[in-house]
Amino acid sequence: MPNLHFEDFIVGAALPEASLTVSAEDAAFFADAFGPGAPWPGMADGQVPLSGWHVAALGIRLLFDAVLGGTAGLGRPGVERVTWPHPVRAGDRLRFTAAVTGARGSASRPDMGIVTLAIAIFNQDSACVMTQENSVMVARRYHGSRRGDAEARA
Repeated sequence: MPNLHFEDFIVGAALPEASLTVSAEDAAFFADAFGPGAPWPGMADGQVPLSGWHVAALGIRLLFDAVLGGTAGLGRPGVERVTWPHPVRAGDRLRFTAAVTGARGSASRPDMGIVTLAIAIFNQDSACVMTQENSVMVARRYHGSRRGDAEARA
């Protein structure tokens, strides 16, 4: 039973964090299946970072572990923006952070709201390796409730 509903997401609130270490085996598997990352300026010869899409997939794993696994989620309409400002290598320890930047009730579905998140992932050196802005559709705890549409925008 999900613990988090639309009413629990307050604009400005930080969400729980999660972390993982990128294994060499996972990096090799993803590179073989989907293609390696592109060389990164300043990396030593022969070093190839993870693909940005591999990092994005790890970000979704961390988002699920930290938040979505316990949320009455109804899907995600899409990602508005994603950046990869620094490379990720096998062996890096990644830390997921997120904050609620928007929450509004659905005009067409009173049983849900749309929560906008600002996500950042950092490596063990506190370098930001990915940012992402996206929205999540979340069920309301009490269908038809109009909790806080005004205060959520505050």
